[in-house]
Amino acid sequence: MIGKIFPKSVGSFKGRIRYIFGCTKHDHEISQIVTIDSNCISNDPLPALLAGREDDVLEMVREFDQVEILRRMSLDSEKAIKPVFHAMLSLRPGESLTGPQWRMAVRKYLDDLSFNENTKYIAVMHRDKDHEHVHIVANRISLDEGFPMVKDSNERSISMDSVSDLEDMFGLWKAPRPKDTWGVSITHAELQASLKDDELPFKHRMIAKIAGAIEATNAVNGDMFTFTRLLRKQKVYIHLTLNEEGQPKGISFEFDGKYISGRQLKRTRCCR
Repeated sequence: MIGKIFPKSVGSFKGRIRYIFGCTKHDHEISQIVTIDSNCISNDPLPALLAGREDDVLEMVREFDQVEILRRMSLDSEKAIKPVFHAMLSLRPGESLTGPQWRMAVRKYLDDLSFNENTKYIAVMHRDKDHEHVHIVANRISLDEGFPMVKDSNERSISMDSVSDLEDMFGLWKAPRPKDTWGVSITHAELQASLKDDELPFKHRMIAKIAGAIEATNAVNGDMFTFTRLLRKQKVYIHLTLNEEGQPKGISFEFDGKYISGRQLKRTRCCR
C-alpha cells in the first residue's frame, strides 16, 4: 500500500471534493467511484451526480467550509490557516479490500494522524485505474471547544507507520520505506512502476547499494579503495571522467549494464 499526503491548502474545500467525486469526469467514470466512509451530515453526493446534479456535492462543500467560518467568528481572527487535508491510500494492481476493510483502514489512518469524530471527513474509492485507491478529504479544524487544528508535525512519518500497520493488518504488499531508498523520495511514476515490477526503481536500488558501501567504509575508517572494493562486491563499478589536465571532474556508477551519474544521486545523502 502507498500512502500519499497532498499539500494542504487554504480556502474552500470545493476543488478537492468535486475532484474526488469525479465532477469533471464522464458518467461511466463516476460509476467507478464508491463512497467508503464519512461523518458528514449531508447526503452522499454520488446518486445525484449519476443523475447529473451537483446539489449534494455543493451541500457537502458548504458543510466543510462552515467549520472555518465558525472558527473565525469564535476566535475573531483573520489569520490564514490551511484546513484542507487530502490524502490517498493506494493498493498495488491485483490487490483489493472489501468495503468494510477499506472503512476500517480509513478510520485507523485518520485516527493515527489525530483526526477524530469531531473533524469532518469523507473517503471515496476510485476504481477507474488498474489499482484500487481511496481519496480522503478531511477538515483539520476540529469542532471541539476552541476549534483547535489537527497538528501536522511528523505527519508523513506517522502516515508511513500507519500504512505499514495496515499492510500487516490486511496482508498487503509492503511498500518501500525510506531506509530502503536511503531517504530519497520516489516519484509517482516510479512508484507505479515499482508496484507493477515488484522491485525498487533502478536509481533507488543504486542509492541503497552506494549508501551501504559508504556506511561500511566509515565503520572501518576506510578509504576510497575500501569503498571501491565494497561496491565491486555488489557488482557496482565506478567510472571517472577527467578534465583536460587529467584530473577527475565527474563520477558515474555502473550496475547490471546501466549507468547513473553522481549528479542524479542526492549528493547531500552520499556525503554525510
